[in-house]
Amino acid sequence: MPSWAIFCWISARSSGVTGTRSTNFRFRFATFSPPFIQGFGDFPKGLPQQASACEGASKTDAARQGRELPRPAERLYDCSAEDLSDFLAFLDNICSFVGTPEELAEAAEHAALESGREHILYSEMILNPTHWPQFSVPEIIAAVTAGFDRAAAQGGADCRFTLSLSRTQTGAEAMALVEDMKAHRTHRLAGLSIDGNEALAGRTGERFRPAFLAAGAAGFGRTAHAGESSGPDGVRDALDLLEADRLDHGVRAAEDADLTARLVRERVPLNICLTSNLTLLYR
Repeated sequence: MPSWAIFCWISARSSGVTGTRSTNFRFRFATFSPPFIQGFGDFPKGLPQQASACEGASKTDAARQGRELPRPAERLYDCSAEDLSDFLAFLDNICSFVGTPEELAEAAEHAALESGREHILYSEMILNPTHWPQFSVPEIIAAVTAGFDRAAAQGGADCRFTLSLSRTQTGAEAMALVEDMKAHRTHRLAGLSIDGNEALAGRTGERFRPAFLAAGAAGFGRTAHAGESSGPDGVRDALDLLEADRLDHGVRAAEDADLTARLVRERVPLNICLTSNLTLLYR
């Protein structure tokens, strides 16, 4: 089904680093093989074809559901004029075009296959269940695992995924997600994440600390979107309160020399998305 394009686009916002603070969490996100690196200069040439495929798939999804796209297909994935709140609202909208667990499995399968064609060896994708209210957490885990397994059997990239909390959720909801992760654990489920608009939510580390400690005790890796729309305090909270093994974004740590030195000293990986950070933060 064409909904794979939505899944690929969401996961493609993340780019990778190599490293880990935890032996239990394989944070080799989007590790590239030498042929890909050597051919990186040619990579932009493929973007128009990829964009065209996404646009056509999105049109088909919308037609199947009798719905209108949030903007014209040729500009569907152009978020350059949006702030972070607008982007998150767009994300909720676009995720809703995946209608069934089988479509989600097919989206995951195609994302892993496309990653393999890009010579990506290993990838961890982030899924926040609050963006996918049409599915239960067990349905998400089962569908994405099935899709990644099917792709692996066809030579696709080795893919895992994390489930992410939203900063607007309660501590009880966070603990419920961890319990679902423990009850429905698969070999593809790598860990717990948290995302959302830090600037609007404020400092939420204390609220989510119990869930992150429980996830760590269960052997899950822990990552956090931090230092994206917050300042250095968001990075500190992720390290000190959530005990995160990796930081997604983390770019605002650069505003504090001592914190930057700490990241180097403790070998904390930063999973940075240059396009998102430059577009949404540093206009």
